[in-house]
Amino acid sequence: MEMLLILAVFIGYAALIYHKFKINSAFIPVTIITSITGIVYIFGLANQLELSVQIINIAGLLLFIYFIVQALRKNFSMKFFLCPAIIFFLIGALYFGFLLKDLSYFHYDNFTHFGKIVKEMFYFDSLPNMNTTITFQNYPPATAIFIYYFCKIIGYSEGHALVAQAILVISILATFLWKDNLKKVFFNSLSFTIIFITISMLSFDDTTLHIYNLLVDGILGFLASASIIVTYYYRNDIKKNVFVNLPLLSFLVLTKDSGKLFFFICILFVLFSNTQLKAFKKNIKELKIILPLIILLVWVPLLFSSSWANYVKKAYPSTAYESNKFAISKSKLKETYNSHSHEFVKTLPAKFINRVFDIHSINTQLLISVNAISILISIIYYILLKKRASLQLKALALSNCMLVAYLIGEFLMYLLIMPEAEAVNLASFDRYFCSAIILFASTQLICGINSINKLLEHITTANNTNKRRPLFEKLLLLLICCMIILPNFYIVRTGMKQLFIRPNEQEFRRIDVKKACEKVKNYLGRDESILIYNGDKDNTTGFYLALGKYEMLTNDLNVIDVNLINSDKKKFLEFLAKRNYIIMAENDEIFWNELNNNNIKVTNEKDGILYKIIHENEQIRIEKIA
Repeated sequence: MEMLLILAVFIGYAALIYHKFKINSAFIPVTIITSITGIVYIFGLANQLELSVQIINIAGLLLFIYFIVQALRKNFSMKFFLCPAIIFFLIGALYFGFLLKDLSYFHYDNFTHFGKIVKEMFYFDSLPNMNTTITFQNYPPATAIFIYYFCKIIGYSEGHALVAQAILVISILATFLWKDNLKKVFFNSLSFTIIFITISMLSFDDTTLHIYNLLVDGILGFLASASIIVTYYYRNDIKKNVFVNLPLLSFLVLTKDSGKLFFFICILFVLFSNTQLKAFKKNIKELKIILPLIILLVWVPLLFSSSWANYVKKAYPSTAYESNKFAISKSKLKETYNSHSHEFVKTLPAKFINRVFDIHSINTQLLISVNAISILISIIYYILLKKRASLQLKALALSNCMLVAYLIGEFLMYLLIMPEAEAVNLASFDRYFCSAIILFASTQLICGINSINKLLEHITTANNTNKRRPLFEKLLLLLICCMIILPNFYIVRTGMKQLFIRPNEQEFRRIDVKKACEKVKNYLGRDESILIYNGDKDNTTGFYLALGKYEMLTNDLNVIDVNLINSDKKKFLEFLAKRNYIIMAENDEIFWNELNNNNIKVTNEKDGILYKIIHENEQIRIEKIA
């Protein structure tokens, strides 16, 4: 029932955008989603998140009823839904709805921020503030806001949050099918090929597909790619360009701080590609229309970005901006740089360059193969048409310049913002690099489709007519698809495999910890004091600490392991003394032997997951609950 409500609201707004503004069907899903996010965000600044959802739904339903009536009276046609982009969007949403609805989070960053912000927004019906346990307080919340809207209708669960993010991704990818005609088999086939390659790139983030977590790095690349497609498609119509790009770019800058770099790249593309703007000298009246729209396109997203910065200052009055991990200020940059060792600063450039050009990296492989494909298309184009493939060459130059600019920014982040303990290993490098590579690859390949289409029209024209040779076209289509896929076969194969096979939840102890935390919350209270034991597994203390804080929505929690027991028995006993419950993420004899050595009694079996720590007359007793 809830999904039907969302579908009705979507149809209502889609019909309005198509009928009133005559927007390409491929751009409608992402326009609806980014616009809804912007509206909910504005209401959120006034602490009225729930009200915004109600208003959006009521308005959407009224539009749905209106256009259904108009369609029954034959005053309006719903045939615009029968296009590749909308069909792709609806099938993708349906597929991911079934794939993800019962799934749980596994990625560490879901528990430190991306999953936590969604959970707390739903819990408090507000943007993050002093009442929440968000650690990265200045992280922009765009994706979380849309997930909040979606879950407010169908109900909150981790699986539903993943479905919402997947729908967001599918809506962006639908823009790649901008020729809204099912008969454009050649174009649509190549576009689907590019979609498969770009979405497969997301499978190389910590070995899990982005679809199975709420991370936003890949979404940045997709959003910027969609903006460039919209700009190219509406290069002769600045009004429609601004109409679609305004919510899209506002969403982009509210997705992550690094989205501002992508934003400026997209704005430059608007300025250089718009034919009306180029001709303003010939028609000064046209400039009076175009210039305010360009200013609006720049000003509104920046206003959204600055409003978030102002909100953070008001929401966390006792927290200095510089205390945020990735805060950017003159004092913070200077402090971070001065804290770096001389050896780190000296070796960072070489280490960074080596990672960029690491031939074993999937990002680097795609970088090389896409450049090679663009050059090959340009050469073939010149040989057969006796003229330069200007669009392809511009895309080649622009995307490489963009990539260099992005990499310079990423290098400065490691040098001036990130703590040395993380920067020394170039933490999350592949994930950050992936954002730019997605934009880099999709820009070149989408322009490549256009060049190939022109090439095909030239080659297949017989006797100066527009008749095509179907067999030749099919063979050429097969050849070009192979040319694009084969260099990236490993990427596509791995990505597609993960796209159709869910992670095995039994491999993660997280499910047991989740159930134990839920038992504590549901029967004992959210404020109960928790201790987690994670045994002798290496590098899991931070994970269980983040997981426990996420499950209990508290920062008052400790994790102990074998190393602590062996190195600091006093602290181990102090933790037991001040906590009420202990969750056994790992169950081993070392823990129970240590309790025995300190004369701590254990009631019931030692094979449980949740135990109560009972304090009696300065003595401690452990009792199994579950």
